[in-house]
Amino acid sequence: MKKNFDKSKNRRQIGGTGLGLAISKEIIEAHNGDLSFVSSLGEGSTFTISLPIFEIPQIGDHIVILEDDDNLAGMVTAGIEKLGIPTLRLRSAEEAILALDQLKEESPLLCIVDIQLVGSKTGWDFISSLHHHPVHHHVPVIVSTVLDPPRNFKDKIPEKYLQKPFSVSQLIEIVEQQFQRNQQNAATLIFPMQDQGILTSSIKNKGIEVEDITVREDLIEVQAKSHIKLKSPDDV
Repeated sequence: MKKNFDKSKNRRQIGGTGLGLAISKEIIEAHNGDLSFVSSLGEGSTFTISLPIFEIPQIGDHIVILEDDDNLAGMVTAGIEKLGIPTLRLRSAEEAILALDQLKEESPLLCIVDIQLVGSKTGWDFISSLHHHPVHHHVPVIVSTVLDPPRNFKDKIPEKYLQKPFSVSQLIEIVEQQFQRNQQNAATLIFPMQDQGILTSSIKNKGIEVEDITVREDLIEVQAKSHIKLKSPDDV
């Protein structure tokens, strides 16, 4: 004999375990928020979630350190502070892109970018957003990470994707060199030494055109071609 059961009724009789509320509370508190509720027997419960207002960081006139490793970020920050240059550390590409979108006046002095970050976006996404920005596209970028290979790249027996990150001392030295050169006419991307062809492919995958590449002893310097057309005095 077949019996029909009211599944919704059965669920109401069994009741919940309370895990959903506990998980929600942990997520909210992890974001420095608070969860409270008021319950009336036979009437129901009212839950209130309070979250702090997010303040968009001001990245203008600072060296931006986009790095989610606390120890590495701390060492880089300490090294740059010895040069007397203000720094601002961000953990995610989402936060950095939002700060870039809200930036109206002073540009960042320079950006030190890790590729693998917390969140769904990567350092490549921030580099692409910076390059395509109508005002701040000239800001130089130093990539201080083990880089991701291009999409669909597969290792072969004679061809491996080798990666070499900068040391902190070397990174500080490169920062100092960039300020001495003070080039503001074109975007500069500096990478650890690796396969030049693979690096070029990675850059082009993000819609960045390469104007010139200089290979030094332990790094590759890329001059990115600006796609921004500057207005002439007659256009203003």
